[in-house]
Parts: sequence; structure tokens; C-alpha cells
Amino acid sequence: MFGEAGDYDGIRYVLQEMKSLGVKPNLVVFNTLLEAMGKAGKPGLARSLFEEMVAAGVSPDAKTLTSLVKIYGKARWARDALDLWQRMKSNGWPMDFILYNTLLSMCADLGLQEEAEKLFEDMKGSENCKPDSWSYTAMLNIYGSGGNVEKAMTLFDQMSKENVAINVMGCTCLIQCLGRAKRIDDLVMVFETSLEKGVRPDDRLCGCLLSVVSYCENGDDLDKVIDCLQESNPRLVYFVKLLEQKGLEFEKVKDEFKEILNNTEVEARRPFCNCFIDICRKRNLDERAHELLYLGTMYGLYPGLHTKTPEEWRLNVRSLSVGAAHTAFEEWIGTLSEMVNRHEPLPELLSASTGAGTHKYSQGLANAFESHVMKLSAPFRQSEEKPGVFVASRDDVVSWVQSKGFRFSVDRIKAMPKNKGKGGKNRKRGKNEADDEKRELVFKEDGQEYAQVLRMLGNGRCEAMCIDGTKRLCHIRGKMHKKVWIAAGDIILVGLRDYQDDKADVILKYMPDEARLLKAYGELPENIRLNEGIAGGIDEEDDNGGDDYIEFEDEDIDKI
Repeated sequence: MFGEAGDYDGIRYVLQEMKSLGVKPNLVVFNTLLEAMGKAGKPGLARSLFEEMVAAGVSPDAKTLTSLVKIYGKARWARDALDLWQRMKSNGWPMDFILYNTLLSMCADLGLQEEAEKLFEDMKGSENCKPDSWSYTAMLNIYGSGGNVEKAMTLFDQMSKENVAINVMGCTCLIQCLGRAKRIDDLVMVFETSLEKGVRPDDRLCGCLLSVVSYCENGDDLDKVIDCLQESNPRLVYFVKLLEQKGLEFEKVKDEFKEILNNTEVEARRPFCNCFIDICRKRNLDERAHELLYLGTMYGLYPGLHTKTPEEWRLNVRSLSVGAAHTAFEEWIGTLSEMVNRHEPLPELLSASTGAGTHKYSQGLANAFESHVMKLSAPFRQSEEKPGVFVASRDDVVSWVQSKGFRFSVDRIKAMPKNKGKGGKNRKRGKNEADDEKRELVFKEDGQEYAQVLRMLGNGRCEAMCIDGTKRLCHIRGKMHKKVWIAAGDIILVGLRDYQDDKADVILKYMPDEARLLKAYGELPENIRLNEGIAGGIDEEDDNGGDDYIEFEDEDIDKI
């Protein structure tokens, strides 16, 4: 029970209870405890428990060893895992398919090519554990990650000769390797052969093909990869071509992008967005790349992109591709430049984190990011204490902006389309759509605070919980003929009163998309729950809904 819950304290209690009662654990108990240690994320305790088990004269079985290898692999304890493998061989401990493949997968995750090759040869010499499809997939992953194209292709030919079926994961690893090496003809051959052998392209394979599209220059190679992608997912090809259209409205991009996300597995959505941004950067469609980053942020694909403390603001790009990281950095320093020009306060330290990368064959996002920073002459330098972190002081950023600054305009990127048909009974049905326009995302200033509406009180009043932890009675004044609707759960911006801390004045209501962006930018706390719906207000037939919303005109907002 404690193991399933990953409850370390409960596990420790059971162990102490058994020892106090003089009960000696058997193999089943040790295996259960090891699995529980893995779920609780305690590799050191798992190792100690295993040594205690061996010292007690209990011989491990394949399940025991597999559990321990998984724990070591997850903790990236390569030396311990390989030492365990040597002990298995010297002690004659049982090994099965699952254990071998788990070791191979761990080597693939850590980029341990030589060790994996020894394991693979050991499997070939085994009577009962010959390599299967997953064993070959792990080796393809290792060679593909390391860019060892020749060995990867030799292994692929070997699979064909020995009638080992390639799976979609192995196909994806090989195509990624061939794409980076720009061996497009071999890529097409592998793709077509895999389809003939029954591989059905999934989102991972489509994402891999999409990334190859971002590598390719215009020409025959690009057309060949596009043909493969067309066979796998025609909608992705349509969207790539759509991005290149001049004069394309933002709303069209947004609708098509949203449709793609709705039909994509959750874990593949961010890679898709990264690839689309890379494709735009490759084709010098920088403004379109910023729009896609904006949409990806709005739809929650980049959680934690911005983190803020009173002492430091950080941009976290380690989950982004190179092109997406460049775009996010441009967006960020553009915002910082605007804040400097408006004389708004900045923290003492500003930083950007690319991550150092623990994989032996990491492509080095930090190196590409550093080159882009130097190209922009931005005052960020790699930290000596923290690999993969670029830092700049507030004074350096302010001086840079005032002397040279960052010239990329972010006005369009921050301009948000208003939701359609939400301002009254007629507009609710979609009328007056011509009035819809983009507006700049508004951040709070001194004397202002973000708040979430708790309940409506009628007569232009609502009760709201401000982000500073104070519950306030909020008012909206003015003649209300152009209607903006507020409902419980909405995020609003309020102006604080100097002598009435329990009261505030509503300045504006954020649309759901805007609220999600504020949360992504770190302006709102992570634990706040946002209204996900777009619709607001009351039905036309509900004439008694006056206390469920507040409506006010935009002109009056500017007067507050």
C-alpha cells in the first residue's frame, strides 16, 4: 500500500516494525520494498536495502535486479548500474529480456555507447535472451543520438536480414539521425520500408519529420521530406505552407494551430510548436515565429517559461528548441526594454537558463543561445558558477537599452485579439465583429494589483481577492453603454486606494487568453485557477441576471 502511494515514511515505518518484531523479509517483501523506493525517488536507500538483502542471504531474482536498474537509471547513476551488471555476471544472477532491455534503455538515456555495445553482444551470445525489437530500438536510439549514422544503418540492415520487426520508436530514432546528417534519400528509404513492414506513424514520428523540415533548405530534399510528412499527417503540411503565406491574418493562424493541438497527443504538442517556430526562423519569418511562441505560451505549452522573485527574473528556455529559445529571448528583452523606457523597476539580477544537459550527446542549446546573445550584443554572459545560465545585472541592462537597446518591435506579439460577440445581446450572437481588434497585454504598475473576482454584488460592485492576499470591495464607475462583462473567477486589474485598503477600483478585465499569458509570464501565482471558458455574461432570455456580472464602457476605464 505504501509502495503504491510512494510513501517513504510509511515504508520506513514498516521496515522498523519488522525489525522490532524480529521478522525477516523474504524475496517478495524485498522486491515490493525496492519498487516502493523507486516510486518514492530514494535511490540511495534502495541501494542500501539491496545490500542488506544480499547480506541476509536472500538471492535476487530478475525482478529485483530490473527494479534496481530502473531506479539507478532514473537517478542517472550509471556507474552503480554498470557495477550491478558486472556483479550479475560474476555471481550468475538471473537475467531476462526485460532486465537486458532495461539496461540498454538506461545506456541510451545516458549516452553510454561502448557499454551498450557490450551488453548487446552479450545478448547475442545468450541462449535465452537474444535481442528483440526493443533491444534493437535501444541501440538505434544510442547511435541516432550520437550521430553515428553508419552504425545505425548497419543495424537497420541487420534487422531486415534477421527479420526483426522495426517499431515506430526505432523508425523515429533512425529518421532523426539521418535527418541531422542530411541523408535524405536514406531517410525516405527507411520511412517507406518501415511503412511496408507495418509501422503506423504516430505524433512522435511526425514531430521528427517536422524537425527535419526545419533543417532542410528549400529544394529537392525539402520536397522529399514534405512528401513523407504528407503521408503521415497532411494537416501538418497544410499548416507549414500556411505559415509562409504573406498577409495571413493572425486569427487564421490561431484557429489552425488550435485545431492541430486538439488532434495531437499532449506530450507531442510542445515539440510541434518548437518545430513550427524553427521552420519560421529558418525561412526568416521572425514575426510569425513570435506569434507561434505567443500561442504556445497562451495554450500552456511552456509552463515555467518565466519565473520571478524580488531579487531575480529568469527566462527558462531549456524545454525549447534553438529557434524557439532565440524567439523567447527576443520577446523577453523586448519587454525589458519597454520597461526601462517607461522607468519601471527591474530586479537586481536578470538571467536566462538553457540547462547544461547531462546527456553525452547533447546538442548544446547553451552554445547556440550564447551565439545569439552575442549577435544581439545583449549584456548577458554565461555564469561561471552555474553552467547553462546567462546573467546580467540590472544596471547593465538599463545601460544597454539606453545606449543601443533592442529594436525588435513586440507590439504585435503582445496585441491580443478580443473575444468575439461578448459585449451584449447582439454581439453575443457574433454581430459587430468588425469592432474586434487586438489590444496590448497590460501589466500592473505601481498602485495597481491583479485580482480574481470572488462574487458579484450588483450595482457596479464585486468582491475580489487580490494577489497581495487582501480581499477588497471593487467598484466600477461611469456610464455603462459599451459593455464589458465580468463574472466570478475572472482576472481583473484594480487600482488601489491610498486611504481605503479594503477597497479598489476596477481598471480592466483580462480575457481568458490574456489571463493565461499573465500566468505564463509569472505575473500570477501558479496555484491560481483560471476561468477556461470564453463565453461570459447571461443569456438573452435571462432578464434577472443583473447581479451576476458587471458591465462598463472602455472610455470610462481610461478615466480611472
